[in-house]
Amino acid sequence: MRPFIKNLKVFALLIPMLSLVSQQSLSAQAQGGEASSVENSKEEIYQWIKAFPQYKAMSKPEILSLKMLSLPRQNISELPKSIALLKHLEILNLSSNKLEQLPQEIKELKQLHILDLGSNSFEVFPKEILELNKLDTLSLNGNELMTLPEELGRLKNLKALFMADCALRDLPESISELKNLRTLYLPANDLIALPESFTALENLENLNLMNNKLHSLPETIGKLKKLQKFNLVKNRLVSVPSSIGDLTELIYLDFGENKLESVPASIGNLKKIIKLSLSQNRLTELPETIGDMTACQVLIVNLNQLTSVPESVGKLTNLLELSFERNKLTAIPDSLCNLEKLRIFFLANNQITELPKDMAKMKNLVVILLNNNKLTKLPKGLKELPKLKHLIVIGNPIKEGTDLTKFKSI
Repeated sequence: MRPFIKNLKVFALLIPMLSLVSQQSLSAQAQGGEASSVENSKEEIYQWIKAFPQYKAMSKPEILSLKMLSLPRQNISELPKSIALLKHLEILNLSSNKLEQLPQEIKELKQLHILDLGSNSFEVFPKEILELNKLDTLSLNGNELMTLPEELGRLKNLKALFMADCALRDLPESISELKNLRTLYLPANDLIALPESFTALENLENLNLMNNKLHSLPETIGKLKKLQKFNLVKNRLVSVPSSIGDLTELIYLDFGENKLESVPASIGNLKKIIKLSLSQNRLTELPETIGDMTACQVLIVNLNQLTSVPESVGKLTNLLELSFERNKLTAIPDSLCNLEKLRIFFLANNQITELPKDMAKMKNLVVILLNNNKLTKLPKGLKELPKLKHLIVIGNPIKEGTDLTKFKSI
């Protein structure tokens, strides 16, 4: 019995050793399997990318080191999970494909700064994007998304968001958490209103809300102190908050094709504005303060119901283009003759009976449209304008004998 007992003790001592060896063997096998799996994945992403002509000549190390991958219009409906191995990728363009979703693995692209998924087939915002902490530019233009997730605010480094033509009906309150946002591009959606938190986007510089269904703007819109470009064409606005005058960095403002009946006097505070368009509204008058926008170079107020032009417009001595077509004007103030830099002057389709006599001072005029008014004569000063090339007067009862022979077009 003793030899048996002795052998049993030896065997008992061997069990832990055998177990350890077994574990080490399993671990080595697992590591080997994992390494093999990684190599297989590398081969997969290499072959997938190499299949596109522009990457055909690249080696595997070159593809795995890519910082930019651009594959627009390639009929892609699915991304391989192995895309996660493109660890150095900073720019990814997958626009104009057929993607409906993204693989979870895309969140491993930790260096990604720019992601373009425009014109795909997403119907739900791909939340995998929310894990891309370094993302600063995101485009989802032309996807039928309708809503954005409340978690959108997690993209703390986002500087530009492009979501044109996405059928968006509203914006989440959390959009206010995108404190670094500089550009917000949302034309051709179905937005009816902006959330109250919207005006917390304190670093916003470029805002495009063209072709939506907005009936009003937040009263606090003036909090967007850094806003430089503001496009509101083709909405349903009936009024403009007086706080618009607090947007003192604005250089471009377009309220065209709305239903505005008035413009607040505070608009005169926009001292840096270069272009202002108020066309195709219901305006019957402009505030005198409009003459305080002394940096303005382009002022367009076509298709309204104006019966007069403020004298103060004559103070906008940097104007290059001035347009009041299709209003109800019967005259224009003499003060406009002070606009010596003006090159384009459109007054067609009004009821103007007489022009200022001192138009000879407007020596930089190149084009004047006066068609379809009630002019019986033109001021003599027109003959003294050295740069005038096009003078359109068709549709006026101008008396015979008016000399227009020097002009290229009438």
